[in-house]
Amino acid sequence: APDGLFVAAKIEESVAAYARAALLYEQVAKNWPQHQHAAASLRNAGILRQTLGQHDKAAGLYADYEQRYRGRGEARDVHFQRGLLLAERKDWKGAAGVFADFVKANPQDERVVEAHVREAEAHLALGADGKAKEALARALAAYKTAKRGDDAQVFAAQARYLQGELLFREYDRIKIAGRPKQLAKALEEKAKLLDDAKKIYLDVLSFKVPEWATAALYRIGGAYQVFAKAMRNAKIPRELSAEEQQIYRDELEKSVVIIEDKAIDAFK
Repeated sequence: APDGLFVAAKIEESVAAYARAALLYEQVAKNWPQHQHAAASLRNAGILRQTLGQHDKAAGLYADYEQRYRGRGEARDVHFQRGLLLAERKDWKGAAGVFADFVKANPQDERVVEAHVREAEAHLALGADGKAKEALARALAAYKTAKRGDDAQVFAAQARYLQGELLFREYDRIKIAGRPKQLAKALEEKAKLLDDAKKIYLDVLSFKVPEWATAALYRIGGAYQVFAKAMRNAKIPRELSAEEQQIYRDELEKSVVIIEDKAIDAFK
């Protein structure tokens, strides 16, 4: 009976009847827990439920698998898959915890770099920039020392890119406004952060991953473009005289032209 159900589930899956396939896999796992196909059935059912968007059912099946088959090599895959499921559900806190636990439990796994990056993405979504920064540093350290999978280079490039994004967030929080002295200080701080972020974005190119290299260069151009626009739209202090206001605008415009040239260079 379990052999027949397993074959039937495979047939349903092969014709994309995922709901029927998942139901058959679940019957094998539930009614014959000691059968040779029980573990594969439970895992396949979880994957199909996730594919169908039935995240709660999938999460329950994954948890059941980890409890039943702890210690098996496939349990690592299910652990990682559960993290992906939580991220898909936008349960960022849960996803961050699962990926952090995955690394602790499987420090030699080929997906360690990816797990660190996915943990960082979850922290970024939660606005926990400090924790994201730590996870990204761990990702790049693991890339240099840990066993690498086929995708490790791609995720290392993403980690470096996201380090640039963290600096860009700081840059973006500084507002261009106020009297000339305040404005000068704000511009100086923004220029420094933008320059630091640019160095990181340029370093992304060293990983030789086309999509992240393109994203980094585009981000540099976009950052300069936004900077120029913010300067051009900066509010002129009302207490200045008409002549002083014109000088204020003229001085801003000089800087805007230089910054726009940098944006053009990056886009080219």
